[in-house]
Amino acid sequence: MTRYFFNVGGSRPFQDTLGEELLDDNAAWQAALDIARHIAASLTPGDDYRLEVMNAGRLIHSIETTKVSYTPALVDLSH
Repeated sequence: MTRYFFNVGGSRPFQDTLGEELLDDNAAWQAALDIARHIAASLTPGDDYRLEVMNAGRLIHSIETTKVSYTPALVDLSH
């Protein structure tokens, strides 16, 4: 088992100081996807983030968004 760290940069940065013991880089990727889904669910317009998966000081994986924007759809209520 290897310890992986999941650091977040961007609008709401977070430095993972504990890490998580995982089987391999593939398991770390799956964990990163779960974390990214959680982050995406809490984004608001103007937010951005970069999730970095680190192991022994080297970058293993990263997931990044650019600025999130929201444009409401126009609905024709005349009918």
